[in-house]
This record gives sequence, C-alpha cells and structure tokens, in this order.
Amino acid sequence: MKRFIYLLGFVVFVFGSCNKDSEFSTENNTEIKPDGKVSGEIITSNKYEGYIQAYVDADSVNVGQCTKFDNLCPCIYFHLEGMVYDWKGLSGYDNYARKVGAEFFVYDKGVGSLPSHYTTANNEVLPVNTDELSSMVRDNEALYKKYSEQLGDTTYSNTHGRPVPNGFRVIVNKISEINVVCNEDFDAEHPKGSSVSDILTFYGSTPVDYIKRGYKWGERSFDNLPKGVSYVYELIKCKASEIAEKNIEFFDYYFFLNFEKQPENSGTYTFDIVIKFTDKELKETVTMQF
Repeated sequence: MKRFIYLLGFVVFVFGSCNKDSEFSTENNTEIKPDGKVSGEIITSNKYEGYIQAYVDADSVNVGQCTKFDNLCPCIYFHLEGMVYDWKGLSGYDNYARKVGAEFFVYDKGVGSLPSHYTTANNEVLPVNTDELSSMVRDNEALYKKYSEQLGDTTYSNTHGRPVPNGFRVIVNKISEINVVCNEDFDAEHPKGSSVSDILTFYGSTPVDYIKRGYKWGERSFDNLPKGVSYVYELIKCKASEIAEKNIEFFDYYFFLNFEKQPENSGTYTFDIVIKFTDKELKETVTMQF
C-alpha cells in the first residue's frame, strides 16, 4: 500500500509581517528523515551549530500593502522565497519538490527509503529522479557549511550552551538596488513612470553584527518605527535609493519599504518593483490605497 507523506508544511517565521491575523508566525517544517544512505550519506548530523538554521537563495518575492489591525499604512512588505539550505540536511527534499512542483512524495517501500514518485497540484503522479534528489540532499550540507563559514556562524551552541534556535533563516543574495516606479502621477516631483525610490525608506534586519560580536546584541528598539513594521535581528534602515551603499546580505527574508510622503491625491496606485541582486533580479507589481 502506498504511503503519502506531506512534504511542504511551510509556514514562515515572520520577520515583521504586518498582516492583521498575526504579528508573528513560526516556522514548522515537516520532518521527513530517511534512515539510510543515498549515493553517499544523508546528512542528519548537527555538527555546524550556528545561530542561523537555514540559508535561502532567493528566486521569488511576494509583495503587498502592509496592514495591521485593519489600519492602512503607507508601507510595502516583501517576502522572499527560494532554495533552502539547512543544518538538518532535510531541505534537499524541499528544494527538489520546489524544482519539480511536487506536493507529496510517495513512498512505496515506506519511510526510510527514497520516495519513488511524487504527486503534483494537478494530481499527476510522476517518478522521482533519485540521482538528482540524492545530489540535492548532499549539496544541502555543503552549501549550509559554506554560508555558515562565510558568515562566521559556527559556534553558537558552543558559546551559549543551548540548542540552535528554531526557525532563524536569512537570504544569502546581496541586494544591489531596489527600484520602485509609479504607474500614475504621484506628485509634481514624481510624474507617471518615474521612480519613487527617493521617498521610500528601507527597513530590514540582519544578524551579521550580532554574530561578529560573538553572539552579542547591539542596540535593538522598536521605537519610532512605521506602523506595522518590526524586526527579528538588528535593524537596517536607509533610503531605498541608497541601498547599494549598505552592502546588504545575510538579511531576514521579510523587509519593508515605507513611504515618507503621501501622493498629492488619494486613491489607488500601482507600482512596478525591481529588486536587483548581484546574481539575479526579481520583479513584481503592487497595488496600494492611499
């Protein structure tokens, strides 16, 4: 009898989501932990116990108008997603599923063996490429180790004497530019088709300095933040037009752009957004009410 195992129980650990339903949510990845070996060893060890539990190579972005407790605020939220490399070695399965569009894995021989098939959102049943899956599982550890060492985050458990925190993950891509173009006349200085990045403030967060200090926090405060904006690590704040100067990398996968001024006329406005990283760019459109 075939056994169907849910793979993608993915609820994000929110860096500061301002959805009205909850201020923060928690990550709860379903564990599918094979017992055997797959063309080499499945990584189940905990030898790289850093503060960051997973690194994300961003390949998509969700954007929207930030709201909190039904109050509108002139703020755009961003949620980056992508391939995940975690310390448990389990994200190789998630990454394979993301690549092929798998909703469920089918285990003909039970958990502990490799899945033989997967099902799609359209209920198709397709064969698993076990060589590719095995490679992605092995690559998971190598990339986690690479990013942990690059960040200098390898001794959190040793220095603190407690387990790795649950759910902390950061984006590995470095931001070189965020450009936001309004498709309507915003004001006299920003006619239709012009960039409004000069009137947007970027709010993000990063654990980089915390880790460099030997896992010691610097100043952290939620005072004087725009309504709905909060953060997990240490605050990054700058003009959106000055992002390139900040060399932002290893940052939380939720961040915000806050408008410093309202448009001349209230109403509905659409904005085309381009996020440029040093290795790729992502595009999205957001509609906002002012």
